[in-house]
Amino acid sequence: MIKTSGRNRVDVQIGGRLTYVPGLQRVDYLNLELRTITVTTKRGISRTGAPVSVTSTCQVKIQGWNPRNKFNASTPSLGAAGDSTLVVDEAAILLAAQHFAGKRAEDIDNSIKQTVSGHQRAIIGTLTIEQLIHDRDVFCEKVVDHCFNDLRSMGLAIVSYTLVTVSDDHGYIEALGAAENALVQRRKTEGEAIHRSRARINASVKQTTAHINENEEHIRTNESNMETHITDAQAATRIERVKAVREKAFDITSAEREAELLVKRQRARAAELAAELEVTRRAVEKMRLKVERNVQVEADAKLYRQMLKADRSVETARVQAEKKIELTKAHAEAKAEEVRRKGVADANVQAAAISDKGLAEAKAIRSRGLAEAEVERMQAQTIRAQGMAELDVLEERLRIWRESPYEAYFIARNIEELEQNMRAIVEPLVSAEALVFVNQDTSTRETTVTNAVSSLTAQVPVIFDALLRRTSHHEDSNTAGITSSRNGTD
Repeated sequence: MIKTSGRNRVDVQIGGRLTYVPGLQRVDYLNLELRTITVTTKRGISRTGAPVSVTSTCQVKIQGWNPRNKFNASTPSLGAAGDSTLVVDEAAILLAAQHFAGKRAEDIDNSIKQTVSGHQRAIIGTLTIEQLIHDRDVFCEKVVDHCFNDLRSMGLAIVSYTLVTVSDDHGYIEALGAAENALVQRRKTEGEAIHRSRARINASVKQTTAHINENEEHIRTNESNMETHITDAQAATRIERVKAVREKAFDITSAEREAELLVKRQRARAAELAAELEVTRRAVEKMRLKVERNVQVEADAKLYRQMLKADRSVETARVQAEKKIELTKAHAEAKAEEVRRKGVADANVQAAAISDKGLAEAKAIRSRGLAEAEVERMQAQTIRAQGMAELDVLEERLRIWRESPYEAYFIARNIEELEQNMRAIVEPLVSAEALVFVNQDTSTRETTVTNAVSSLTAQVPVIFDALLRRTSHHEDSNTAGITSSRNGTD
């Protein structure tokens, strides 16, 4: 509602109620609703000179509200400066009231239609028909831009603009469509032809493939039948051959079985010998380590004990001799002092005699002590020499164990067996009451016993030599047997 009071006072009221004085004040109504207008431009000349008719639809309304930031500070508003709220656009409303107050809606629509139609015709003259058809957005933007200022000066604003139809009276657009339709039709025909050709090719390929597969299946069937006949014939031939071989080769089979059994027995024997050799080797190694440890410990301990015993014997003899000498001197001095008290002369004589006797006894005791110490020393040296000799023997045995462990092991084992045999022979002789030696020699009884013992003693090296030879031969045979077994296994 627009209230006019006098010449210069105008009030604008959007919605609500308004009080006015009839006769002094006037109230006009202005519709702010959206108006939909159809604009038709007939026979507008395009840029190419061809006439064309255009029909469009636009929506226009009086600009009653606007965002605040589009106006300056002098514009009446309902919000603060810089705010994005809507403000009343009184200037636009007053312009619209100036032009359209009191007019009918049809007159307002006609004014808008004439304005838009003029600008629409002007834009048609700047574009070709092809651009109108294909670039409708460009056409709409140009029309809106040209109409904006004119509609704004009338207090109006164009909300939307849409190009509806483009037509001509000479069939130019249809000709353009015919070309496109022909192109589309040609593509359609070509596509159908290509599709039919591909369908025929695919059908032909499928038919050919099916025929080839059928032939291949027939060939495979024939080949399978032929292979079946060949297999049956070969099986019959093998059966006949096996029967003939079984009938004629029974002896050969028996010989082969015996050979296989012999080979298996040889392999088993070789495995057994290899196991025995491994057990022997481990036993030899174990005994070598044990002997080496025992020999070293025993030799060191025995040598240390003998040296300690000899040193103790010498020291004991020396201490005893010195004690006896001291005791003798003390005894002699005591007696001399006793005799001196009884009388000088007699004491001197007796003291001299006693002193001489004591000195003689002391010398004798000292000589006897030195002799005993010398004997002990000689015994210690003898024991030490014996210990060194035993140590040399043990070192020699250790060297033999290190150089030839197998021979040393067999010798030690044979010696143990010999000791057991000798013990078995001697134990009955110990419990015997008498021994009778039968000999053809006419010598004396003692000579016969001596000769028998000497004969037995002389045979001991021969027995040891035979044992060594048997041991060496046994070891060589074991080694050869193991080697041959390994060769046979390989």
